[in-house]
Amino acid sequence: MRRIPPETIEQIAAANDIVEVIGSYFPLRRAGSTYKALCPFHQEKSPSFTVNPQRQIFKCFGCGAGGSVFRFVQDYEKVDFMSAVRKLADRAGIRIVEEELSPEDSAKVDMRRRLLAIHADAAEFFQQQLFRAKSAHVAREYLKKRGLTADIARAWKIGYAPDAWDALGSFLRQQGYKHDEIVTSGLVSTREDSDEYYDRFRNRVMFSICNDTGEVIAFSGRILAADAKAAKYVNSPETPIFTKGDVLFGLHRSKRALIEKKSAIVCEGQI
Repeated sequence: MRRIPPETIEQIAAANDIVEVIGSYFPLRRAGSTYKALCPFHQEKSPSFTVNPQRQIFKCFGCGAGGSVFRFVQDYEKVDFMSAVRKLADRAGIRIVEEELSPEDSAKVDMRRRLLAIHADAAEFFQQQLFRAKSAHVAREYLKKRGLTADIARAWKIGYAPDAWDALGSFLRQQGYKHDEIVTSGLVSTREDSDEYYDRFRNRVMFSICNDTGEVIAFSGRILAADAKAAKYVNSPETPIFTKGDVLFGLHRSKRALIEKKSAIVCEGQI
């Protein structure tokens, strides 16, 4: 397996002015030191999509989308990060020379890719359960009482884990994931002295935990039974893609505002 050196990625970013790149997709109107347009990621009547040439970032104050020129290409063209890098390299005429990874590093990169895919599919599974399963009516009522609408649930990838021992595990196997990948994901718990496993999250409202680029890397599940003796919250264990002390819930939606305001209010929990 090969990778693009970080120095090359920095060179590609420097060679692609974000105003010129975004302006090649749709018109931008200058507004003081920034540029504005109607956001391409949600419907709106007045422009809330802003491009900052000094910081080389974009931000929509309506839907929360934002990031670097790479993130824009990813979101607009619906491609992964490496595809966005290659597209922008071609645009700038930069030749990419990839480095060869060692077998060990290659295996780690491949496992990371698979774990991210598992978590993305799991988040989709939980959300489909929340909106479609009859058994999720208690979860829907709970979210309604907490003031969380369906739009908020979709935007924040909130879902529901069915009250079953192998609902998610069976779904992941159907998607073609291997036994060791599913176990390494932390989404299942293994039985003692056995290779068998069962779903870690059952009958819980599921909150997706994302990294700072918006990829789902873990979950936090809140119990729904009023008299339950089980823990109120069950969280994902640490995995190759999730280290609890390194992650702040919601950072991918708020980091630009934190930088601009130079302050933050940190609260306990997700809601």
